[in-house]
Amino acid sequence: MNQAVRNVTAADFASVVLEGSHERPVLVDFWAGWCGPCKMLGPVLERLAQQYAGGFLLAKVDVDREQDLAARFSVRGIPNVKLFRDGEVVDEFTGVQPEPQIRALLDRHVRRASDGAAEQAGHLLEAGRRPEALATLRQALADDPGNDRLYPPLVELLIADGDAAGARATLEAAPREAREEPALQAAARLVRFAEIAGDPSDHTGLRRRLGQEPSDSEALRRLAAAAVLSGDHDEALERLLTLLEEHPGYGDGAARTDLLALFDLLGPDDPRVRDTRRRMALALH
Repeated sequence: MNQAVRNVTAADFASVVLEGSHERPVLVDFWAGWCGPCKMLGPVLERLAQQYAGGFLLAKVDVDREQDLAARFSVRGIPNVKLFRDGEVVDEFTGVQPEPQIRALLDRHVRRASDGAAEQAGHLLEAGRRPEALATLRQALADDPGNDRLYPPLVELLIADGDAAGARATLEAAPREAREEPALQAAARLVRFAEIAGDPSDHTGLRRRLGQEPSDSEALRRLAAAAVLSGDHDEALERLLTLLEEHPGYGDGAARTDLLALFDLLGPDDPRVRDTRRRMALALH
């Protein structure tokens, strides 16, 4: 055992796990010597603890010797792995899991060196130094492509720069499991709207066209997408509803598809989602 992996008992659980998790994440492996799956999972967890170089502590609890601890934390099957942050269980799994899935769990909670670069990029962006922010994120991702947290801000920054193709390439370069995370799914929806909006230099002409013909299908859809990207969701909803009411079949139901994607971005608790769904139902029936 070393500083990345430690055997823990009831005597030191509070100091090592509960108090220690205020300093860094602590991954607790509840195991037993007779458990075959535990023997399969244990070396994987220990290898990860070494690879993450102190990013988290792996605490090993033998449930045969520490039955009170196992009962206290509702361990009903082993191996049972619980991740502690700030004294609380924030993630867990039971049974042998594939290493990529364990890495995904760890990456949700373990700070990486490249996270500092992402924070630096945020400060640069706030200071109006967009090219430097973009370069910082790109370099951080090149240095640490396994950091799933770097993909969403880079995608969003590329979209803001009008580089929908670059945003799409970045999205597709993300690990498959990372694409299931809510932040990257939201980024994927923004990429889709960026592709629909097209070249921002065209938007003045599209507005002129819409002034001449308020039901212009292409102009309505592209300007709605541009409104999503600029954060004007009210305008986007109105344009898409107009498109749905005037041309419900346009683009194989593009208005309905875009509205549903926008609902996902806004979230189910946004009152505009509820109101717009009612108007959608009226338009479609």
